[in-house]
This record gives sequence, C-alpha cells and structure tokens, in this order.
Amino acid sequence: MKASNTAAFEKQLIAILKETLASGGPVHLNVISQSMSPLLITGDTVIVEHGAKNNYQAGDIIVFENYQSLFTHRLLAKQKDHWLTKGDNALKLDPPLKPDLVLGRVCAIQKKGLSLERQSQVWQNNNRTIAKINLCQVQLLNFVDRITSQIFGEKQIRGVSLLHKLLAFPFRLATKLLILGSFKI
Repeated sequence: MKASNTAAFEKQLIAILKETLASGGPVHLNVISQSMSPLLITGDTVIVEHGAKNNYQAGDIIVFENYQSLFTHRLLAKQKDHWLTKGDNALKLDPPLKPDLVLGRVCAIQKKGLSLERQSQVWQNNNRTIAKINLCQVQLLNFVDRITSQIFGEKQIRGVSLLHKLLAFPFRLATKLLILGSFKI
C-alpha cells in the first residue's frame, strides 16, 4: 500500500474508532508494536472504551491519535494543559499530549487465552505503580543527560545509550514482575 493510501486508511480507521467509542461501544484492537512490552506484545488484543477524560488516572493505558496514527501508551501524569504518556518499552516520554487527542482507555487485555480486566484491584494498583516506576526512570535518565551534557557539552558521547539501558534495567525488571503478577492472579 502506498504511503498516501496508508495515511488515508488510518484516517478512516480513526474516524470509525471515534464514532464507535462515542456511541458507547467498546472497540477491540490488535497490538501491532512492542512499544508497551512486556505488558502488550504484537498479537495481543486490547478492548478500548470511551471514558470521561476527567476520570482518567495515572497508570491508565490510553489510546490516542497523534500525527494521524494510533498509539496505545500509559498515562503517567496529567498536567494543566497536557498529559505525559510513555510506552512501557520506551526510555523517554512521548511528546506532550493534548487531552482532546485521547480516544479511549483500555478496559481489558487478552493474551494467549488470558484476560485481565481494568476493574480488577490488582490491575489498578499495578498500573499506578508502573506509572510511578516509569516516571522515576524518565527522571533518572533526564538527570543523567543533564550531567553528561554539563561534563561533555553537546557532543555525542559513546556509551550514553548503553548507560541508559543499564540504568533502566531495574525499572524494567520491576515493571515486568508487576505485569507477571497481574496475570497470575
């Protein structure tokens, strides 16, 4: 499919998704990337529902439109005029998100015959904790970036990427353990 056809298809898909959610229907979406790994991997299904944006909380997994594409990422914090989001598998935050670009919230995950529902207390507690873990990871990596730029200036430093991955490892491990615990209960 040509790039222009793909963009047109995505635009139509987003319009249908918005209409379905606005009418109160849930939408089943297949995960096509690893941005939310290890919680969501390619082939998993998320069930998305429309919700009042003032009811969304840190830790919720939201579906939003950005640059005419759909993203399913974790809401980390709500600021006055924008929200902070991030894929669990990413090292950095997404660009600030305007709340009107949010289409819905994931209310259930289906993977390999297992299902996890948003109403479960385990889901809610673990998602809030994972949001805090993600924020701590981002703050640590931003601090490292500030220190390295003060020491070395703006030039690219070999090894900073590896340092980021090493520093992020305990955060990712904690996230993975929480996710595994969510599906074992």
